[in-house]
Amino acid sequence: MPFHLHILDDGSGWSDAQCFNQRVQLAARTFRHDENAAVRHIAHITHQMQSIRAALREPTKIDALHDAAHADLRACDHAGLIALHSKIIAQVMKGTTQKAKTNALNVIIARMTRTYITLAQARALYADADSAHDFEHILRVTHMAKYLAQREGAAVEIVRAAALLHDIARHAEDHVDASLDHADVAARDAKELVLKNGATEAFGERVAEAIRSHRFRGTTQPQSLEAKILFDADKLDSIGAIGVARAYAICGLMNQKLYSEPKENKTATRHQHNAAHTPVDEYHVKLKHLRERFFTLTAKKIAKERDAFMRAFFEQLAREARGEL
Repeated sequence: MPFHLHILDDGSGWSDAQCFNQRVQLAARTFRHDENAAVRHIAHITHQMQSIRAALREPTKIDALHDAAHADLRACDHAGLIALHSKIIAQVMKGTTQKAKTNALNVIIARMTRTYITLAQARALYADADSAHDFEHILRVTHMAKYLAQREGAAVEIVRAAALLHDIARHAEDHVDASLDHADVAARDAKELVLKNGATEAFGERVAEAIRSHRFRGTTQPQSLEAKILFDADKLDSIGAIGVARAYAICGLMNQKLYSEPKENKTATRHQHNAAHTPVDEYHVKLKHLRERFFTLTAKKIAKERDAFMRAFFEQLAREARGEL
């Protein structure tokens, strides 16, 4: 994503009003765009703004504003378009709430970048997540997924959206209703969200397909390259140093023992998120088997070093726990 769009998609913790106003000012200031000129271009579409609230509620009407503005600005660069979009929002949303302004701005940013989900929108969906599945996990997986997509020739936009949204139902499964499959629920909700942000049906379904098959303990296997990349990126965050850290974050959350002797013939199930399960159990039923499950060559190369570190850690842990000198 170009630098100027990162500025607008900063996902900061500011209030809605601060975030909106700062984004508008950053766009104008960074690119020295003539706001008065932008307003003049907007003037000819004021007749389309009779129902401000309807435009905010209906993505198709935001699209109409977007397309009309572009008609006079086909020669403009992204800087001009960003400032213009900011000005459109400021003009058409007078009298509405700051939250509505920020939401509409997020929609337009998502449309402009063809990502159909902003960092700010995604961050808000993980407010209740535990530290092993929080937004830091999401950002790591997204960064890795984009890297894998670029190396493997996958659709980066699909991979990015799927990575940002793949765990949005994890909290519900772990802490509300254990019968839920967070991958299935997240796939459904993610598709609905990107469609609301202007994505095509095909885009939404490809995002959903990737999310639906991302879990180790799931029954759906990744089929598309994008789905395989999401699986690989998510599992790379389950091994190595970060994998050990996440295992022990869950250990503390569930009041699990720090160490337990390996249990013979134990397998991974969806019912092991409890106090009886330990990080050592998780290592033996899942983590040590992940090196055999990666799909892409790039992920397999990265996994080799991370797996070696993780194995050395749990071997050392066992020696110390048993009192070996």
